[in-house]
Amino acid sequence: MKTVRISLGISLPILLAGTLATLLLGASVGNAQDDTAQAAAYRNGIAQDDLRNEAERVKQDLLALLEDFKESQATPQDLAAINAAVTKINDLSEKDMGAVVKMLKNASALDDKSALAPMLVNASKGQKSIENLLKAFSDNLSLQQAESSLAQRIGGLLLRQIVNLHQFQDNMAEAEAKSARAAKHASQSLLPTVEQNAIQTELEQILDTLQKVAATPDNKKKAVYAQALKEAEDHQLKEAAASAIHGLTSAKPEETVPAQRNVIGGLQAVLQKLSDGQSIQERLTAMAFRLTELAMDQRNLKSFTLSAGRAPGADLIENQRKLCDQVEALLFDLSGLNLDAFAQGKGAKKAMDEADADLRDAKAHPTQQIADLQENAAASLQAAAAILEKQREALANSAPLDPAKTLAQLKALADKIDDTAAKEKQIAANPGNPQNPSQQKSLENTTTQLQKDAVSSSPAAAASLGHAAGEMQNAQNQQQGQTSAQKAVEHLTDASNQVKQQITALTGATAIQQALQALIDQIMAAKAKTVEAAKSIQTAKGNFTEGVALTNQAQKMTQELKIAALKATQIVPDEAKKALAQAYDHLGQSTLEAAQVRKAQALSRNQDAQQDFDAAIQALKKAAENAIAAAMPQGANGGDQSGSQPGNQAGAQGGAQPGNQAGGNGPGAASASGGNGATGPGSGDQTGAAGGIGSQFIQGWGAEGGPAQVVEGIKPKDRDVLLLLQKAQVPPEYNVMLQQYSKNLANGESPDN
Repeated sequence: MKTVRISLGISLPILLAGTLATLLLGASVGNAQDDTAQAAAYRNGIAQDDLRNEAERVKQDLLALLEDFKESQATPQDLAAINAAVTKINDLSEKDMGAVVKMLKNASALDDKSALAPMLVNASKGQKSIENLLKAFSDNLSLQQAESSLAQRIGGLLLRQIVNLHQFQDNMAEAEAKSARAAKHASQSLLPTVEQNAIQTELEQILDTLQKVAATPDNKKKAVYAQALKEAEDHQLKEAAASAIHGLTSAKPEETVPAQRNVIGGLQAVLQKLSDGQSIQERLTAMAFRLTELAMDQRNLKSFTLSAGRAPGADLIENQRKLCDQVEALLFDLSGLNLDAFAQGKGAKKAMDEADADLRDAKAHPTQQIADLQENAAASLQAAAAILEKQREALANSAPLDPAKTLAQLKALADKIDDTAAKEKQIAANPGNPQNPSQQKSLENTTTQLQKDAVSSSPAAAASLGHAAGEMQNAQNQQQGQTSAQKAVEHLTDASNQVKQQITALTGATAIQQALQALIDQIMAAKAKTVEAAKSIQTAKGNFTEGVALTNQAQKMTQELKIAALKATQIVPDEAKKALAQAYDHLGQSTLEAAQVRKAQALSRNQDAQQDFDAAIQALKKAAENAIAAAMPQGANGGDQSGSQPGNQAGAQGGAQPGNQAGGNGPGAASASGGNGATGPGSGDQTGAAGGIGSQFIQGWGAEGGPAQVVEGIKPKDRDVLLLLQKAQVPPEYNVMLQQYSKNLANGESPDN
């Protein structure tokens, strides 16, 4: 497959606007310049035809992209979006554009000059209509693009804020070791200030985009975006970002770090809300994939450490720090998924921090000791990934949830959470109590078990419970006991509210299901009466008096059903109401035919009514199923997990990884697995911070023919090969061969072709 290049959002509206302007100019000439107007009609007919051909080419590109997405097991939402785009372009090129082309070409061939102007006016109206459709389509695509990149952008910003916080702390620690005056000067360090300003600008842009997508009509994830916005407001993200800049520019380091941490906390909370729109299995898959990647990167750095010996070099030190920051960015989300995996992640972070410190003072630490720390970190990350994968498999293989049992579980869960929250409040209200640490440990164990219980029935609450358990662990340290205990209470309150919202939704859905089932039962009774009437008409030898009477009874029952459906219009779908109305009409027609002793016609209308009843029943069953499905936890088990692409979720925050570039091989060479090579202060936009397989090769090997040029046209199996090649420690002399391999893939030349 060739590389797919789509420029629909820009090229078509611009081309169309130019064509329309030329047409209007030609049409405004008037009768005095008929020849010019006629020529303009011809030229614009050709231009419009070219535009239609361009639309056809875009459609073919979209179809090719659709096939590639199917091979890549893309999400149903992505496939639906491309299908919708193909349909829209197809309608425009075949119907709307075709009509304008025909009109313009006919106008150019007119002998009657007086009819030319009206045809040009009609063609102009047609083009304006097409232009409006394309502009609306373009705007919609732009909004979809902004929506799809939100989690990725927030993940990247979170990582940048963590990096900038650590950079500022390093500057301060280094300066304080010299003198107080140096420390004051360091608090206004230029690079952290510049980066903090850039973070604030990006944050404002992200929040603006979030507001736009939250305000989009008919957006199925509107509630998720609204909650994410609320989190940003509750955490006062904008104010925290401004405070961080104020601390940096006014030489007040005591303000800077808390403000930066508030920005980190706010971004984590917003990301958490965005992930509520994903199924638990999608999140587990994405996080496991990301942890596996980081483990591979850590083992690569271990190899570089062993080869570098006592002179690790700045690149190695820098990349070890980047890995530390990336793991730190994942921990909050990880705690909301699985506390056992979170413990492994924390262990990995601890080992990575020690390796980072030892690398900075390599002469004082044996090389093998540093490599062992790096291996321990990689093993912990891999263990965390294995725990998540095991959890995902267990959920996928579990039996479908029963609504009644789930409702009972949710009610019991809410009671337990409220009881735990009450106990945590008592601890938070008595910070000096010497028994607090032991009580916190007990509550942490309780909350850990509650999270495990909540994973299948309430994934959102499970995340909040995980965060609460993490804070309870921190609260066992007396210095931060009260603050962490208060945060734990907040997370427990969130969990309780999330469970109670589910209880309300599921209770309402159950009531809807029961009401619809009652209506279905009545329809089945009406159908049974209709079947009875048909049998009477079929077997009658004289008149159809009994059959007419039975049909009238069925029609009366249907009339009552129509009234009941109208009263319950909020829950009864239009298809069911329409089917009942048709059944009523068909029964009336059957009565008339039976009264005239026309057996075949009466039975035919009777059969039509039975089919109408079946259609109404199916529509009501589907509505009941949809109501229950909307209230049940998304994808907690056996749900539609088709096409989740690993590493393409909010939890997969990435950054620079050690790898290969055309110009060299070593720890300083930026890999494309999830980000760009510069994640430090002032590095600019790190849009790869949450990239998955579909975007891993946008950054990296910058030379011509590298993956940045071929990602859109290669197949999943070839992408896997490239990923392995990038992760491997390939000698520099093989880089040219790897670039040629990438070019071959872009041209559809795979080894198995």
